[in-house]
Amino acid sequence: MECLIEYSPRWKDLSLSVPNAALQLIGAVPPEKLAILQRLSVNAPNYPRFLPSRGLEESFAALLDRLPRLTSLHLQEHSTLQFQSGFQWSKLTELSVSPRDDVHDIMLCFHDAMRLLSQTPGLRVCKLAIRLNVSSAEYRVTLPLLRDLTLIFSTNDEPPLAWAQSLTAPSLAKLTISSSWGCENKAAARPFFRELLLTLLGDSSTSIQTLHIAVTMPFPDLVRCLQLVPRLKSLTIGSVRPGRLQNRRPLEFPEGEVDFIGMLSGSPAVVADNTNPKPQTSSESLSLPLCPELQTLKFLGVKLLLTPSVLLNLIRSRREYSSLYSSQNSDPDSYKCCALRTLEVYCPWACNRDNASPEIMEAFEQLRKEGMKICILRMAEQIKR
Repeated sequence: MECLIEYSPRWKDLSLSVPNAALQLIGAVPPEKLAILQRLSVNAPNYPRFLPSRGLEESFAALLDRLPRLTSLHLQEHSTLQFQSGFQWSKLTELSVSPRDDVHDIMLCFHDAMRLLSQTPGLRVCKLAIRLNVSSAEYRVTLPLLRDLTLIFSTNDEPPLAWAQSLTAPSLAKLTISSSWGCENKAAARPFFRELLLTLLGDSSTSIQTLHIAVTMPFPDLVRCLQLVPRLKSLTIGSVRPGRLQNRRPLEFPEGEVDFIGMLSGSPAVVADNTNPKPQTSSESLSLPLCPELQTLKFLGVKLLLTPSVLLNLIRSRREYSSLYSSQNSDPDSYKCCALRTLEVYCPWACNRDNASPEIMEAFEQLRKEGMKICILRMAEQIKR
């Protein structure tokens, strides 16, 4: 370890996966020898659950205080955080705090997560795993420069809806909302996730381009959220985690009276508002598919009836809309329709290529030859591979 520390004046990007003694040794390096370090990633030792090391916390705090130019901090295991240390959290532009194992590690509670974000107003990239614990406190945090946000939630109860309005991020370009392992289909959390997405997408409706949703909610609510982001370029629904496919439960979206795939294909986007008994139809949705500028679409472990014929119709329909609107509309500020360039589907059932007609398979092959990226698999098929 001493040999490595000899080169500490050259460190700009440091990743540590070391025991406490080594962290203490690095924390003792004179600050002038760490003057150019800008990015730090720490994988904490695997201490028993609920028993974080006090020495580790102190060593980590001492190390942070010696890093005057640190702007990017990535932690696995949040017990090392000390909010009262001398470190200037406001310098950070990138922050990631996630568990080593989202089954056995404790996540940041909501209170601590909001407290941390309130001290980091300059963030551009943020990834946090948050436990929605019981608390009566409400927060208002604004991150005006944030471009890339990933939030992973764990909850066993129904979170207060007011919490969903705690964060404002008007410059978001990329958003991921996910749940911890085993919490994917918790019905109690659906209203919270709906309000969270409505808040974040509403604040960044003109800037957001990439959206990943790995939590469930009724399809009418999902459509309401997507109608807020007509400039969206990439949409991923669901998630597939390597090595856990056998035990992965598919995301189950209550359908209601909405044909989600049909709306992506161009069916009228009519969605009932809970506050109004009459369905509301936007003028744009009558002439364009849902998310008209979408170029990348992925369904990962979602329980949907996605047969090869349905997917082929989706691709063809959006191509037709793309040809129609790209030729008729020359206004750069108006909505356009784009053809899909990437389609990935990992379904737990129903999407069986063996049942597709030769004509359908030939059509997919022709699309690939034309440059479109297409991957359609049942999850069982991916496991075998």
